[in-house]
Amino acid sequence: MEGDVAQLLDFNKGVSLAVANLWMVFKHKVRAGQINNVQLLGCLDYVLWQTSKDGQRFS
Repeated sequence: MEGDVAQLLDFNKGVSLAVANLWMVFKHKVRAGQINNVQLLGCLDYVLWQTSKDGQRFS
């Protein structure tokens, strides 16, 4: 049980870091005009979908 909780916390920390890193890249590209809002929403939607899909392994 404790191993599962530790694994879940590690997984959540990894996802949080990945999302934070992606967000930094997106903000930079949006400011530079390289990504428009539709692309940004599409990418965030994909990230959230991947995250929720991966998260189901632990439930």
